[in-house]
Amino acid sequence: TVQGSKLHIAKSWPIEASGHLATIELNGWSNGLFLRGDKVYTFAYLYEQQQGWMRSWSGTRMQVIDVSDPANPVIERTVDLEGYLA
Repeated sequence: TVQGSKLHIAKSWPIEASGHLATIELNGWSNGLFLRGDKVYTFAYLYEQQQGWMRSWSGTRMQVIDVSDPANPVIERTVDLEGYLA
């Protein structure tokens, strides 16, 4: 699951052996994820305001995370896109 800026990985089966496996820090505020095979695709909202300037930037960050070893997730790719993912 994603919560705030973190991906949490848990073992859920069998119930007797369930528990937390890993947490990985993500940038931005997550608003979705997909699991396909051993890859997790996370999507997060980013917002940056430059100090002293009247400029800001917002966008969407997509990260591909390899979870083939669920206790040791690895971010494989990060893509920043301008615009908001609705």
